[in-house]
Amino acid sequence: EPTTALDASLRQGIMALIDDLRREQGLAVLLVSHDLASVRGSADRIIVMRHGEMVEDAPTARLFAAPNATYTRDLIAAAPRLDTPLPEKPEVGQPLLEARDIRVSFPRPGWGKGRLAAVDGVNLDIRSGESLALVGESGSGKSTLGRAIVRLGPCDSGTVTWEGQAFPSRSAMTLAHRKLIQPVFQDPVASLDPRWRVRDIIAEPLQHLDPQGNREALIAEAMADVELPSEMLDRLPRSLSGGQAQRVAIARALVAKPKMLLLDEATSALDVLIAAQIVELFQRLQRERGLSLLAITHDLALARLLCHRIAVLDKGLIVEEGKAEDVITSPAHPVTQRLVKASAS
Repeated sequence: EPTTALDASLRQGIMALIDDLRREQGLAVLLVSHDLASVRGSADRIIVMRHGEMVEDAPTARLFAAPNATYTRDLIAAAPRLDTPLPEKPEVGQPLLEARDIRVSFPRPGWGKGRLAAVDGVNLDIRSGESLALVGESGSGKSTLGRAIVRLGPCDSGTVTWEGQAFPSRSAMTLAHRKLIQPVFQDPVASLDPRWRVRDIIAEPLQHLDPQGNREALIAEAMADVELPSEMLDRLPRSLSGGQAQRVAIARALVAKPKMLLLDEATSALDVLIAAQIVELFQRLQRERGLSLLAITHDLALARLLCHRIAVLDKGLIVEEGKAEDVITSPAHPVTQRLVKASAS
């Protein structure tokens, strides 16, 4: 998985580097990946595995042109593309979250003095029921910005308001504020306590947010929301697949009854079939609950499919913002153009 956490342009560069090294040094390369698109231009041959068995072994060109196995066809079809027909997105409501002049800096590494600006005066708005994607190349500041806005990370200056009321600083956040926005992180297994059973993981927020509530009923509701059977409640995270673990993480977020989810690369560690199911889950939850989504992603095709709007970051600044389809079809900034070109190739 050498390119899993990378944006499209950087992923393309890494794969080109591997190809160059292979040719120059006569190397053999064994690529383990859940991303067929990233290996399509590099692999001479592809073996498709499922449940510990090889379901197909074919030259790359033939496998994409005429896959034999149903699972292979499903994998190819599930990968989001920039020309995938878009589903109808839910209507958006009133202004919900407004961030103004957000700035975040970190000490320069090594012997350098001063600070590096990771986010340099960013403004953004999200309405109720709306989904906004923060996209950009690796190191652009999108995760830092998202965490600063929802008070999960440092914020040097700037203001955040929720329905017109000021959000407190990170250290002053109350439980009432915390329950409004719940996170779902990139690594589904690492985000769950390995010593706790699923039941306790989902119930943890209730100890603080709703100690008097019907705990078992709320846990059952959250499990149903993410389409997991009740038999999983007594399992440990290590016994779950990546998709199951991510659904547990989503259930833990939903049990707090939030109005917004922060999705920090929530599908990048999953194979395309499971990622597509998780995206459908987010779409259903948004329709049914009127949730707002702040999606941090390097996947433009995913951003286009899931979100109403896209904001493109570069060096801590929003360099382009607009309706998702407009940003993809008519990118104005060189960074956006580079991302679109790499995603389409």
